[in-house]
Amino acid sequence: MTRLPSACFTKFTSINELYANNTGIELIEDDDFQNVRYLQILNLSGNKIDKFKNLSFLYLGSLREIDFSHNQIEDLDLNISNVSVWNNLMKIDFSYNKIKKFNEQILQKYFKTTQYSNRKVSILLNNNQIEKFISTMRNCEILYDQQSTLELNLTYNSLKSIESKCDITVLDISNNQLEDVKANATEVIADNNKIKTMNFFTDPNIVSLKNNDLKSLDYVNFLSTFKNVQELDISNNSFGTLKKETFADMRNLKKLSLRGIGLTRTLFGLFGHLRKLEYLDLSYNDLSTFDHRHFLALDNLKILELSGNKLRGDDMFYINFRNVLPNLQFIALEGNELWCDHLSKIKKNLNAQQIELIEAKYPVKYESNIYGIQCFYDG
Repeated sequence: MTRLPSACFTKFTSINELYANNTGIELIEDDDFQNVRYLQILNLSGNKIDKFKNLSFLYLGSLREIDFSHNQIEDLDLNISNVSVWNNLMKIDFSYNKIKKFNEQILQKYFKTTQYSNRKVSILLNNNQIEKFISTMRNCEILYDQQSTLELNLTYNSLKSIESKCDITVLDISNNQLEDVKANATEVIADNNKIKTMNFFTDPNIVSLKNNDLKSLDYVNFLSTFKNVQELDISNNSFGTLKKETFADMRNLKKLSLRGIGLTRTLFGLFGHLRKLEYLDLSYNDLSTFDHRHFLALDNLKILELSGNKLRGDDMFYINFRNVLPNLQFIALEGNELWCDHLSKIKKNLNAQQIELIEAKYPVKYESNIYGIQCFYDG
């Protein structure tokens, strides 16, 4: 079957959902849907569609979800003239195709025409061959109100740079070849790229930059004045050291991951303004000492990750954590160079303060350990 047999719908004009996935369809046109005008879900995934011919969704004003994933589409040359379609669409899936470019004007052209509040739209363009994300606009405001959201997934493409000016809620650009990013989104996920510089046109709340080529946070231009960020993950970048004023203006930060960035020590004042912080990950760095004075400002910290460092524990077993971190609930120490005597005292000290020592995820069986956490005997 290379075409959708529209004639078969003459007796089923009231259907709401049409699933014609994995049926070998190669071409679709407007006339195919003239008898199913109440359609809300259209699934044509897993077919052989490589292009659209005069497809404007003329008859599909009630459409809420379209799924064209796993086809052979190369260009998003849609001509959706039926504005009511964009008023109702919530999910648009073009993932796993052969699309090579995406012009942001597509978003402005269609979404700017919709005047509906509380719109929640998801656009999936992941696993394509997109090399260019084109933006020719000075600004791009497409969301009607603060309750409306737009999620754009561009993961697993071939993007090397991106300049997104539309007010996207969630922008996921992970697993590309990005070196330079300019974004305008509330939440930006840009893990597993080659990012060296990052610029924001707006104030995001959540930023994830794991596994990139950042050498200094000076190249992420919001960090000196950024006030709204609540979650920041810069794990597995080659920072080595951080300036003590790095997070000075991030007073709303609740979750911070500095996992595997090459830290050899913490600094007094580095966390001095993070009184709302609840989660701090310092695991898999090169920390050999734990100076509790550097954590005194973290009144709301609940979870402290210190696994995979070089801590011996001699500066931890006597600490009154309730005076330092009054709300601490969990601490992780797996994979350090802990002396067994110190680890035993640390565990006893934590128990007395009703703080849980997180046990090893993969307990060692043939080496000295306490609670599954490897430790060493002096001498």
